[in-house]
Amino acid sequence: MIDDHEMLKRAATECICNLVLNEEVAESHFKENDKVKLLTLYCGDEDPAVQIAACGALAILSSDYADKLAVKIMKVASWKDLLLQVLVSENVGVRHRATHLLANLMESNCELSQGVVSSQLFEVLLALSKVEGEEHSAVRKCSQSALEAAAKHKLVKHVG
Repeated sequence: MIDDHEMLKRAATECICNLVLNEEVAESHFKENDKVKLLTLYCGDEDPAVQIAACGALAILSSDYADKLAVKIMKVASWKDLLLQVLVSENVGVRHRATHLLANLMESNCELSQGVVSSQLFEVLLALSKVEGEEHSAVRKCSQSALEAAAKHKLVKHVG
């Protein structure tokens, strides 16, 4: 029903992004429900504001709950395609949130890291780790952290 109302979907996703800062709300995403799945699917939304909010909420959750989050995200069949979509977004804010999310997930979960390294996501992270310009510094730093996590798990040689 919410998918029929774009502005309502945007507002609800932005609200969740703000609310996940609350520990009780954050922890509710790891019970038997589809909250993380929905946020992951919204990363592929056509509306950039929905993408920013969904990816931002996941990035926030990844700071304290990375391993639990990784397990839930990997249950979404198209997780690699959805994260690839936000990694290659024209919006630097979306890319920053996506690289922050991946860096945290890869640091905590070797299985997810393997999935990233064996996909196009890895090539994009490599490219983003070398992107120049001050406006891309956060994206570059988070991409480098993600690559270092892959090296830590011994999935790749040190990337630098």
